[in-house]
Amino acid sequence: MSRQDEFKSNTNPALHYVTWKSNDKCFTAYDKEAKVSNEKKLPFEFTILKIGSSVKGWSDSEEAAIYSNIITNSAKQDLSVRCGSSVIASGKYQAIRDQVIAAGAHFETNIFALYNGEIVMISFKGSALGKWFNFAKQHRDKFLSNKIVVTGSLEGKKGAVKFNTPVFELGDVLSIEEANAANESYDLVESYLSAPVEEETADIEVDFTPVEPNDGSDDDLPF
Repeated sequence: MSRQDEFKSNTNPALHYVTWKSNDKCFTAYDKEAKVSNEKKLPFEFTILKIGSSVKGWSDSEEAAIYSNIITNSAKQDLSVRCGSSVIASGKYQAIRDQVIAAGAHFETNIFALYNGEIVMISFKGSALGKWFNFAKQHRDKFLSNKIVVTGSLEGKKGAVKFNTPVFELGDVLSIEEANAANESYDLVESYLSAPVEEETADIEVDFTPVEPNDGSDDDLPF
């Protein structure tokens, strides 16, 4: 361990936790310091820093949040899923998937990004996650050089349930100043995500924001 590692912060560097609201066709940003949520109209433009995954939900029986550490490789890294202070599942997502869903939780992608000069964490689940996954497969080679813009929404339907998913597009190429700012912010995010699971999860319960009802799509990996 280096001296720098000894004193690094284990606090999530994201100032806002951003989620897609299907019914409202826009994003909501939860300010963790002010403890208030604000609607973010489209277009919504951001610069990707790092992409992770986690589990989130709510247990009706325990009346408590379900949460996990954030991982960057779902095939190689273990999730530690907790409800309150108790670990309810641990392991690779595919191995614990049934336990997670039965408990009332879902898999989601967490994108650490710069938005208006601040670090935010943007979370997608269900049908919105599927749209993001398809977009990322096509344009991942541009994530270092270009901004990403959610320009609108697209209506979908599963059975009798209607829902709206975000429409992603590549934005402008980053200026030198914007690229430098992203590199500096990346270091903060990487430091947080490299913390041991026990230390990282200590901050996750604070990060919890209310979970929307299922939008009708499967709460699972989109592949």
